[in-house]
Amino acid sequence: WWGQGRAGFARNRRTPGGPVDHDLPILAARGTNGTWRALFVNYACHCTTLGGDFNRHCGDWAGYAQEYVEQEFPGMRTLVGIGCGADSDPQPRNALQPARDHGREIASAVSRLLKSPLTRIHALPRGGLERFPLAFDALPSRADWEKRASQQGIVGYHARLNLGRLERGEAL
Repeated sequence: WWGQGRAGFARNRRTPGGPVDHDLPILAARGTNGTWRALFVNYACHCTTLGGDFNRHCGDWAGYAQEYVEQEFPGMRTLVGIGCGADSDPQPRNALQPARDHGREIASAVSRLLKSPLTRIHALPRGGLERFPLAFDALPSRADWEKRASQQGIVGYHARLNLGRLERGEAL
């Protein structure tokens, strides 16, 4: 079964007001007795509600979403994906309660979907793979690395790392 809801806590982390994907697609399976057995739910947002100072094991919003869905639908196994959320961070963040709240938002949307008419998928899902070659650009010369090494920040740091590799005779 397939359906799509929405969640609204993702925000563009690079551009204020920039693009985000608030769609919440689900793929669910019923057992032979008609109860929900498995769920894949996807939301395009990093699991970074909790900052680096939160030094404990926690699944962030995705872990809470899984927990809440499985509490409401006993016997269901839930997998949460973070999709194409490269520029999306949860807001608010940097505390445990927002992670719980975001998880509750996802779980509530999933619950509404699972209690509404969903689109039945009659054929088994199929995947495909196609490989194609991509040419790599030429590596910078030693002189280029030396010039970059004088810069501040990540560019200089990366250049200094590569110069060290060259000094040790390692390949880049």
